Amino acid sequence: MAAPCPLEAPSSSASRSSPAGLGLKDALTLANQRLADSGTSWRLELRGQRLGLRGPLPPRPGSGKDIQGPPTTQRLSLGLLASQAALEEAQVQLQRVREQLRLGTFRWQEWPSHLPHGSL
Repeated sequence: MAAPCPLEAPSSSASRSSPAGLGLKDALTLANQRLADSGTSWRLELRGQRLGLRGPLPPRPGSGKDIQGPPTTQRLSLGLLASQAALEEAQVQLQRVREQLRLGTFRWQEWPSHLPHGSL
């Protein structure tokens, strides 16, 4: 049986000191610490009531920067309302972004943050 994900919602028997018993902000801090420990510059962010990503991305189309230029640290909205389940989904989406970047298939048009403000 697989070990439980340390960011899952706490069960009724979870102790406060276990990772599963963490609140959302503490779980986010733990997830970001793990990312830092792994050597990546990517981070998960809580902005208002939504979760997103921050890390090296190619310039956005229409930004006036060369789209073939070097990646810069940017935010990527995921459109996820903050919750434990959304934090798990954000981690899945982070892996998806990283894989797309590795393969050279990342496209801003596939992500909600590419939409004009207020389009969600």
